[in-house]
Amino acid sequence: MIHASPGGNKGRDRNCRNFWSCGVGTGGAVGFAGTYAVGQLASRYYAGGRRMETSVLRDTYARLLAEGKGLFGQHAGAVQARTAALRPGEVIDLVRSPT
Repeated sequence: MIHASPGGNKGRDRNCRNFWSCGVGTGGAVGFAGTYAVGQLASRYYAGGRRMETSVLRDTYARLLAEGKGLFGQHAGAVQARTAALRPGEVIDLVRSPT
């Protein structure tokens, strides 16, 4: 079966088992890093009394995004193993009660 990957390269992922394992490596890295950066930034924003200058916010986000990309590199194997085994129905359960 030929699948279209999220990046739009039709036919590239001919042997993937499901959407979660079909060409989402780059998207996974960007998603991981972005989620990490936003979470850390929100934590700092609220810890600072919900005040942060726009320039500080931008600089901090850029630094945290780079940090998140580095962390993804360290954990990429574990992330890929988990996503390969993850069924779409499990995603809702993880959102409701993360482990």
